[in-house]
Amino acid sequence: MPADAAEIVRLADQVEQWTSEEAERFELGVDVNEALGIASYITEDGDPCLSVDGAIAIVPEGYDFAISREGGSGFSAQVMPNGCDAFDWRTGISSRARSMAMALTAAALRARAAQHDHEVG
Repeated sequence: MPADAAEIVRLADQVEQWTSEEAERFELGVDVNEALGIASYITEDGDPCLSVDGAIAIVPEGYDFAISREGGSGFSAQVMPNGCDAFDWRTGISSRARSMAMALTAAALRARAAQHDHEVG
């Protein structure tokens, strides 16, 4: 069963704090799959992993995304409703992390949590 919005936001926080440890990346992939009730992070070998392709797969329907490099210290990603200006960081949900995949995953998770809150509330 998919997680509630608060659990998804906690998971986004963990993704943002990822330290490049491969074991931690594997565990986060499992957690994302379980939280969303999907298998978008399953590799051909059957292992969960966080990848840019996996992150794109969880961007909510009707949303666009943008990723930018943060001066050598990581990446920023933004998920925003279709039609919004990708260069106006006030129009969407943004996240920062060590890798492109992690930044987009965290932003997509936050967008899904916001949708969940909107649907429930």
